[in-house]
Parts: sequence; structure tokens; C-alpha cells
Amino acid sequence: MDSQKILKMGDAVSNIVFYERLGLYRLFIETDNLTSLERFIPENLQKLHKDNKELLNTIYVFINVNQNYSEASKILYIHPKTVRYHINRLKERYDIDLKNPEEILQYSIALRILKYLPLENN
Repeated sequence: MDSQKILKMGDAVSNIVFYERLGLYRLFIETDNLTSLERFIPENLQKLHKDNKELLNTIYVFINVNQNYSEASKILYIHPKTVRYHINRLKERYDIDLKNPEEILQYSIALRILKYLPLENN
């Protein structure tokens, strides 16, 4: 397990992170088989990951700011209408539903798994 990657994924402010506070990332640490993690990535996100890294980053940021267009636009350095356009493209091209809480949770976990996987898989 690469501890530097976990620090980056967890958005750690300092280089000290208590194992108990890693939450979901503890599952990643305890999983030796990366293939078992890959099974949690929906096919539409796998396709998006291969096709369009910009849209992948957009959905990651958008979910992390609780689907707030204005906040996402600040982080992505784009206009809120551009964020809205990207989200609509995600819905149309990749059948991503951001109104369903279960799917949002699934996407959120899957996006973190994608960040965790070794670069050769990304």
C-alpha cells in the first residue's frame, strides 16, 4: 500500500493521518486484490475513465461539492454553465444519474477507487 497515495486521496492537510480516521480508504488498504476493487466501478464510469478524463474530473469535483454548480466551477476554473453542460453530457453519453442517492454513493466510491488504482490501470 502506498501511504503517499492514501494521503493524497484523503486530502490530508498534514502528513499525519490516523488509521482510524481513514474511513472508506481503510478498505482499500486492507484489499490485496485490486481486481476485487475494480468490480465496484460501474461500466459507464469505466468507459468515461477511458474516454474523457476532463469529464471524469468534473463528476468527481461535482459530487465532492454536493452537486453545487457554483462551487464546482470555482474548483474547476470554468463557468457554472460549463459545469452544467458537462453534467448534461455525462447524463446523455454515459447514462449517469445524479438524482439517485444510491448511484451517487456508488459513483463517489468508484471515483475514489479509480484514484487509488496504480497508474498503469488509470
